[in-house]
Amino acid sequence: MFCRKCGKTIDDESSFCRFCGTEVVPVVQETSIELEYRQNSELYDKARELMSNGSFENARRILLDLSGFRNADELASYDEEFKKRIVRIDVL
Repeated sequence: MFCRKCGKTIDDESSFCRFCGTEVVPVVQETSIELEYRQNSELYDKARELMSNGSFENARRILLDLSGFRNADELASYDEEFKKRIVRIDVL
């Protein structure tokens, strides 16, 4: 690791730079799951905002993108198949 002030190499476990005394502030890296969650949350918030403003088509596009389906028909056919499977499970 390098000191952010003087640029000299310091131990990873250091709390302060042994050369200039600057406090070492650890850099927290976002995991890929955290990044995806944050990005998806931002998109959901944007979709809610669009719906509240009456922009349903734009909100629909965002929600479709988040769902992973190519279009509304694909989502609807999956939804129908899912409902059929649930009914079969209830009957058993």
